Amino acid sequence: MTLLDLVLKVKINFKEGYIQPTNGGALRHNFEISPKEFLSFSKQDFKIDDKRGRVNALSNAKRAIDCQIDKIFWCFGMDPAKYPDAVNLFIKSSNNVSSRKDIKPQLMFLQAMGFAPASIIANTRNLRHKLEHYYKAPSYEQVSEAIDLAELFISATDSKLVRWDYIITDNENLENDGVKVKFDADNYLFKIYEYRKKGDSTLSTDREEDITFKNNQVEFFHLMKIATSLDYETDIQEALVDLLEFIKHPIPKQHIRIGTELM
Repeated sequence: MTLLDLVLKVKINFKEGYIQPTNGGALRHNFEISPKEFLSFSKQDFKIDDKRGRVNALSNAKRAIDCQIDKIFWCFGMDPAKYPDAVNLFIKSSNNVSSRKDIKPQLMFLQAMGFAPASIIANTRNLRHKLEHYYKAPSYEQVSEAIDLAELFISATDSKLVRWDYIITDNENLENDGVKVKFDADNYLFKIYEYRKKGDSTLSTDREEDITFKNNQVEFFHLMKIATSLDYETDIQEALVDLLEFIKHPIPKQHIRIGTELM
């Protein structure tokens, strides 16, 4: 059974769709030096207020951003230097990606996931470009801006590193029937199955035939985008539209409406 087969079987009315969060938790990965530590080093270097201090401050601001990008990839069980082809396919299937070809795939992935606004992504790209291709002493203002950008980037993306298990249903069947989505954090995969609640009991049909998606499948990232967007109603709408389009659900995207209990 495919995900589309299951969604059609449950007969969810996506004109009045609803995402019901269940259990949740933080997505974590620890490095010996964390992004926030690199950011702290950058701020300390900046206080020296000479050429060497500004260069080191700028370099550590870049390291803070690079470390944060790598952390996000590892949170999904992926090596950022050797990620699966599904990442690029997910980027292509997203309606929320810049058409610019000079943005690194890792940053395009974060934009597709809704992890950071396009302006932050663009400014991050510009900072990385200047550091990698020019050998000019940075000004006080440039370093100050870079530190602010690194801090904003880390804050924006950290706020998204909280995922929720959830039930995809509609207003009529709320708390009764739907498609349950659970994340297995130990194995980096999603388990999806039919959810039915009758009285005080919860039933799941054909559990031996649960649908699973790993991080080498595009569906994994669409499901994760929903799981990390439950604080943001507009992001949930966008994430669900992308998922339904990808699995070729017959409903026109302009008819899709989704509500949720914001976390």
